[in-house]
Amino acid sequence: MKPEHYFLGSNATRQVILQRISSLEIGETHYRITIADSMSKTVRQRGLQWLWYGDVVDSGFGSFDNKDDLHIASKWKFARPILMRDDPMFAFVFPGLTEAHKADKKKMKWIADKFISTEGKDFAINEYLSEFERYWRPKGVHLTIPEKALLE
Repeated sequence: MKPEHYFLGSNATRQVILQRISSLEIGETHYRITIADSMSKTVRQRGLQWLWYGDVVDSGFGSFDNKDDLHIASKWKFARPILMRDDPMFAFVFPGLTEAHKADKKKMKWIADKFISTEGKDFAINEYLSEFERYWRPKGVHLTIPEKALLE
């Protein structure tokens, strides 16, 4: 099961979340439900990141089947250059790792997924989102701008 992310910002969203939780079967499958304060800028930015992934997937541009595939491709296209510039250890290790496996697309996808992270405390998420937007808007993708209250 793919992770689902909800941002509680209205009573309607609260009802969707409660309905989703009540639909889960109790049994051998276990679920992790996390409730976190989303007032930090980073959490809001990450929420916007996944909202935009959905916009791109739904648009049909880029032929991505789901948000996870787009996330991996975006990490390669937008996060990798940021990490190469800002993280000396990443810049030292990553080129050798990719050079050794560049002929195997499956391994390269795994490497991009596991070694390129947008989650670091010092990761330049503003720059990542700006580059993502700069790339997709001119291609005709409508990227949702959430209500102002969600961004403050």
